[in-house]
Amino acid sequence: MKFQYYIVLVLVLPLSGCIADCFLGCGLPPGTLYHPKSDTPVRDCYNNILTKNDVQSRAFWDENNLPHGTINFTCRNHKAYLPGKVPEDLKDLPDDRNLRIWTP
Repeated sequence: MKFQYYIVLVLVLPLSGCIADCFLGCGLPPGTLYHPKSDTPVRDCYNNILTKNDVQSRAFWDENNLPHGTINFTCRNHKAYLPGKVPEDLKDLPDDRNLRIWTP
């Protein structure tokens, strides 16, 4: 009977660490930017997590002519726009980030 408990511990214990890690941030990179209201990571138009000093994040802001650190933007056809700056022909399209399903 004790042997069965050891097997359960050996199999379940590593999984509990993975589950706990996801609840504690899923190994998000340091400097991750979060939405202030929802406390979820900010993602770019390709679903990459934005961070404060990451090369990829800086490239995203530069390519889209956004101030570095901007988290309030909308994505249309994989291009980011500040609120109120979306071109007329793209205004009726939904935000790209709402079209995909992702899990952390």
